[in-house]
Amino acid sequence: RALSQVSARYAPLGRYGDAREAAEEALRIARGLGDRRLLADILRRCAGAFAGDGPAEVRVRYQESVEIFRALGRDDDTARALTWWGQWEARSGNFREAAQRMLAAIELDRRNLVTMFLESDVAGCFLAIGDATSAEAHAREALALASKARHRVLVGISISHLAAIAAAS
Repeated sequence: RALSQVSARYAPLGRYGDAREAAEEALRIARGLGDRRLLADILRRCAGAFAGDGPAEVRVRYQESVEIFRALGRDDDTARALTWWGQWEARSGNFREAAQRMLAAIELDRRNLVTMFLESDVAGCFLAIGDATSAEAHAREALALASKARHRVLVGISISHLAAIAAAS
């Protein structure tokens, strides 16, 4: 786990060589231990380390993580892996893919408080690709959840999404 944390810290800094080195070692150890849940978690944490090799390499790691968590029946962990994958896609400018991953996460773990943040992120992704109808539905859901949780910042963000949609109409 420590090596996966190191890898996850290097990747956003663009230090892909260092990130990949730590990731490969973490994955080698995790595969050797035979603990599938640990392996899936390491794959999730280390996926971004492979960005220097292209987006397909990152997606392969996220996909394997999601498949293992699903096989283990770990909906909460699957949702977390899908969330990380979706956030990575959004940072890469792939908003449609990002929205799909985050929506899949929401479907797996609706009881999670993180859902309100995902709904807001999904609204932002749909805004970025010009799908105002989908953006509005998710912004309204984010607003309802944030209001219920009394999360002032997310209430404001949700209202901003709705204002952007109204302004574009």
